[in-house]
Amino acid sequence: MRNKTKTTAAVIALLFTAILVFCTPSTVFAETLHTKEVTVTDVDLDDHIDEHIQGVLASSDHEAEDIAIVSKVLKEVTLETEYIAKYADANEPGGIGEIDEFFSLTLNGSYDTVESLKKDIEAAILKQYPNFQSVELINNLSCDKIVYDVQYKYSDELVIGEELKLPYTKADGQYELSPLTLYISRCRISYVLEDGGEFYIPEDDYNFLIWENSQYLLERINFLDDKQYKYYNVDYKFFKKSGTVVGKLDKLEKNYNFFAWYKKDRYTIGHETYYRLSDIVDWKKDLKLFQYDEKTKTLYYGKKPTKKDKLQKDEIYEFTKKAIKGCKTDKEKLRAIHDAIVSKYDSYEELLYLDSFPGYVMRDNLYDAKKLMKDKVYKMDSFADLFKECCNRLLIPCNSVDDSFLYWNRVYLGDKCYHVDTVSDAKVTHSTKNNKIYRGFFLKSSYEFMGTHVWEGDDYTPEKFSKSWKNINRNNIKTTDDLRRAASYASYLSRNGKKHTYTFKIKGKDVNTYCEAYVYHYGYISNINASYSKGILTIKFN
Repeated sequence: MRNKTKTTAAVIALLFTAILVFCTPSTVFAETLHTKEVTVTDVDLDDHIDEHIQGVLASSDHEAEDIAIVSKVLKEVTLETEYIAKYADANEPGGIGEIDEFFSLTLNGSYDTVESLKKDIEAAILKQYPNFQSVELINNLSCDKIVYDVQYKYSDELVIGEELKLPYTKADGQYELSPLTLYISRCRISYVLEDGGEFYIPEDDYNFLIWENSQYLLERINFLDDKQYKYYNVDYKFFKKSGTVVGKLDKLEKNYNFFAWYKKDRYTIGHETYYRLSDIVDWKKDLKLFQYDEKTKTLYYGKKPTKKDKLQKDEIYEFTKKAIKGCKTDKEKLRAIHDAIVSKYDSYEELLYLDSFPGYVMRDNLYDAKKLMKDKVYKMDSFADLFKECCNRLLIPCNSVDDSFLYWNRVYLGDKCYHVDTVSDAKVTHSTKNNKIYRGFFLKSSYEFMGTHVWEGDDYTPEKFSKSWKNINRNNIKTTDDLRRAASYASYLSRNGKKHTYTFKIKGKDVNTYCEAYVYHYGYISNINASYSKGILTIKFN
């Protein structure tokens, strides 16, 4: 016979009681943990208890899903459980009776697992009812109240190096070239920076993983036929050792991207832009997707590279090595790279090419650089991409800049910013007798470049137009500023769209007579044509 009754008892454990700990042994977290006593009510102990704790810890600043529980210590539990007990009863078949009851109690105890807690609950029931021969708990433990001491972190405080037990440097705000080799879904990342267990990949690599070639690798949308495509993974080499400090954090742009669903924090470090690895891969949920090879210091996320993704020789490293032979300073190395590019490559055809490396998938800028080296064919940004790839091997900060018509580079030597246009210098070089190397657009200041280039950036700072510039004497131009202002005012006088011609007599020393782009910036004219001869600059508008 099965009886259902309800018995209430309060059982308080003895001294030396304290904790019930549930944590992940393989998980290690760095720095300061948050600790808080959390009370959870009306839950089943076996039923996703962490989610209930996260809900209690959630606030207006941090949603529940942004909270990672490191450990939880059970201090007190008040619960009700259903059990089946067997007892001696001569009236029952076999002399054993069975009863189905509910039992309520409060426990303070020291337990390693939920199973050990259940054993003590069974022991408490047997102590309360000495005539029971055995007790078996059924169903979940329904708790009126559980009190935990919880250690937790917010997701933006988690450290991927700690989580994956990788070797890493102490967090000190100095971002270093990491010895780590990183693959994401079969793709070799060019290089990785690290600081305190966080790893950062260059924006070029990030854009490749997200946007180029319809891959969306990080979203795991398989637009590629694995049987047809293979990744052009380069065995990147550098002229600096791992541990070299690349720079400090210059700027942090929160949720950077035009498309809301791809917004990630973007980090500017040492004048270059990067994305944090723990932001772009779902490592908190997909730890199983990470594999670390301690022998080779290689971290894999997602699919490992296959045989067809064989590492390719770093031809750009070899090109750079040959170019900078004998150079000592970074300035000398930049000049050597510039000269090697502008003297070797000069083919000015605007071509669409898709078959140089059939079957391979690679970063667009790497593709353009290799295309230029292989076929000596010019594509709008190939020169700038090759120059940037060379600078990457030297860890000299270098960005690509464009104005829709020209593509060039911005480089940094120390705290100083310079512009380099290898395309324009190559064109002049190959138009001269004996191909004498031209450096008219090498390591020029932003001020100098504004005469010939237009771009978006903090270093593009043309003056606000002023009608007072009409007072500048066009027959006595002594400075670059005088020329730019006088020519800009002349464009203002030509705003009716009719053809106008003006001359400017250059009297000063070192006046930069290139001013077309600067003048065009103000938008008063539709066309400009300039020529210079024997100290006189002639400009035709419209």
